[in-house]
Amino acid sequence: MFEQTIRSLARFGDLSNQLKEMFHTQGLSAVANVLESKEGINYVGFPDGAFLHCCAYVNRISYDVFNASGAPLLHFCACEEFQRIYQSHNPHLLLIAPKHNAFEFSVYRGHNMVGWYADTPLRLCPMCKEMFVALWQSGKDRELLQSLQSALELPLE
Repeated sequence: MFEQTIRSLARFGDLSNQLKEMFHTQGLSAVANVLESKEGINYVGFPDGAFLHCCAYVNRISYDVFNASGAPLLHFCACEEFQRIYQSHNPHLLLIAPKHNAFEFSVYRGHNMVGWYADTPLRLCPMCKEMFVALWQSGKDRELLQSLQSALELPLE
């Protein structure tokens, strides 16, 4: 029984590593993952108990939304807009650890894809930008904010 438990725990480690790789490259569905907010910043949980900071965006939007608003917005904190999308259980909400401001999303009209965008820079949500600036000015989470600023090429005001 003990050996089976050890083998099962090892599989969790392997699963966590695979999920982390997906998290860093293509993103994970927010619907199928544990999400926590600490001091307003979003973290995704993994089976090995690790929690990593995440950004989020909707990778599939309607043609009407795209025409009205353009590309989806990027969220790094638990702002009102992110909470609204997350609580709606949108299956297209992705959690990701971006290395660059280059994202992939598609535009649909009905059931037909009418646009596919790869390596597209996304704008930071206005509420998230306010939170970023407030945290930056307060000196909180400086290391996290510097890595986010560097990856997303955010201007510091």
